[in-house]
Amino acid sequence: MTAAMAPSIPRYGEASLAEVVPSVLAALGVPGFDNRLEVEPLPGVCLMVVDGLGWELLQEHPGDAPFLAEAATSSGRAITTVFPATTSASLASLGTGLPPGQHGLVGYTFAVPGHDRAMNSLQWELYGIGPYLDLRKEFPPEEFQPMPTVLERAASAGFEVTLVGPSAHAASGLTRAILRGGRYVGADALEQMVDAVATTLTRDGKRNAYAYHPFLDTFGHLRGVSSDEWREHLLSVDRAAQAIYERLPSGFARGLAMTSCPCGGRRWATGCGWSPKRKRSWPGGSDRRYRNGSSPGSGTSLRPPSRAWACSSEKWTRCRPHWSAITGP
Repeated sequence: MTAAMAPSIPRYGEASLAEVVPSVLAALGVPGFDNRLEVEPLPGVCLMVVDGLGWELLQEHPGDAPFLAEAATSSGRAITTVFPATTSASLASLGTGLPPGQHGLVGYTFAVPGHDRAMNSLQWELYGIGPYLDLRKEFPPEEFQPMPTVLERAASAGFEVTLVGPSAHAASGLTRAILRGGRYVGADALEQMVDAVATTLTRDGKRNAYAYHPFLDTFGHLRGVSSDEWREHLLSVDRAAQAIYERLPSGFARGLAMTSCPCGGRRWATGCGWSPKRKRSWPGGSDRRYRNGSSPGSGTSLRPPSRAWACSSEKWTRCRPHWSAITGP
């Protein structure tokens, strides 16, 4: 096996996804967090999580994401994702500051007692063919993943982080398991996300936001990575990222932090965000439309079209850790 083919080993406790949010909170001055990534002191932060976008994809498609590609390549250093490198495990490590073996969300699906079908951890329901069963009552997310989230720990120290993401995610099992502790603002389109983040950081007087956009990953599953539809949506994501960047409050230095993780042949970003000092799910399931009837968006406009896309479940297997990166001036 060549060095290029050798699997990367997650650098837990040193430089993995689990260290991203704790390091940012420590840089904000929140007590009780370790700044393992040595992020410089921050007066405020916006962390934007774009599911479906990774470091290598930015290198391959700089013309479709000129703003993000330039920021990612201007400077940086590598960190690792977690194992398995799948959405639930990665987002849970971002939200808890723990590796999957500690927070317990060890994959997209896994066995649960009392059922002959696996649990879909993204939807918090039974996976595969059979009757629909919401598992939030049988397996309350707060008990299934009982470790304090980083947002709960920050809130107990007097620091609030506003969550911005799809409205349907506000009370979802996954959100309750890994991101409880912050105020949630629904934003189903990129344009709404930009406005919600700008409002949070300016008019509301809050200096900290965590924004999540899942639909680039959806296009990757439905149309294929590098398809015309995927590339058009990547351009929309890039424009939204630049719009947030340009609307940061005065006093925020220009910077971007990026992390990425691949799964098999797919590569997506588990997080890319803005902070004053440093320049990633919902891929669908059970062959039904999104519950709120929304579309993942298309074209170069920040506003998605009115039609909804049907989504199909897909098992992600043979995931391995890979390198991520944090970039800054």
